[in-house]
Amino acid sequence: MRAIHGNCFNYFMPDLKRVLFVCTGNTCRSPMAEAFFRQATINRPHLLVASAGIMARDGTPASSETLSILEEMNVPLQNFRSHQINAAIIEKADEIFVMTEGHLTSLERAYPSQARKFHLVS
Repeated sequence: MRAIHGNCFNYFMPDLKRVLFVCTGNTCRSPMAEAFFRQATINRPHLLVASAGIMARDGTPASSETLSILEEMNVPLQNFRSHQINAAIIEKADEIFVMTEGHLTSLERAYPSQARKFHLVS
């Protein structure tokens, strides 16, 4: 699995499928989902996995609780920094998994032409 940290899909790699996880601040739920999904699909090199937040501040590390849980489960999340969702990230993603109905509604309102990509996790 190719890890994307610090740029959130800025690579031009047309042969890859880009999977994005979205929550509010991109420090707890979506980074954890990113790490678990990356671990679960480690033998699928055609996937690029990232996460972002609707109200995130770019460059914030994952929460200490998130890192602690992932460490206990032996799931890596190295050099993680948060990303605020934007049109470029949405456009580059092939599939976007959101954590709540509120996230889904926010993205559908802000990016209606991309709604086919949005999927509710919980």
